[in-house]
Amino acid sequence: MPASNLGFSDLAIDEDGIIRRSLLVGDGDPDSICNTRISFALKLAWRYLDALGIKSHVKENGDIILGETRLPRLDSHSGGYLGVDAGGYQILLNYRSLRQMTKQVTLMAVQIDPNWVRDHIVLIGAIAPSAKDSFYTPYSAGRQENHTMPGVVVHAQIVSQILSAVVDGRPLFWVWPDWAEWLWI
Repeated sequence: MPASNLGFSDLAIDEDGIIRRSLLVGDGDPDSICNTRISFALKLAWRYLDALGIKSHVKENGDIILGETRLPRLDSHSGGYLGVDAGGYQILLNYRSLRQMTKQVTLMAVQIDPNWVRDHIVLIGAIAPSAKDSFYTPYSAGRQENHTMPGVVVHAQIVSQILSAVVDGRPLFWVWPDWAEWLWI
């Protein structure tokens, strides 16, 4: 597989073990098999948007622009994230509904309706607890069971957030700049 097709799957986990941020661009790990700097989710979103004719670019200051949408970069001075490791390019993650956001099909499903996958992004991954690829989210505390979300579903959330912001105009989370917080206080 060409290296240009690879994307990292690292997730930014807060100190309390909850994923509230999405790491879209990292510094790359030269010792890793996958030393790409671009996340799996961002690469998927870029390819999907490119197929729709929506062009993406990175500005000189490093801002990621997808069509007309700028992804608001989180830094170590952003709101409640004062002093957080905001390395790379991170955005605040705006999860979809607590209900199942996507169709999920088991590996044993022999027949899949072609309309489920046509013109859609399809992620394949393990959701079994034995895979040990589940994470706490802001929804975890309110759930009676299944307190964690499988990693593949977290990545689907990230892709969905990016595409919804660009295609549907769904607002992204952002924080006020320091001067506005001081003025508000």
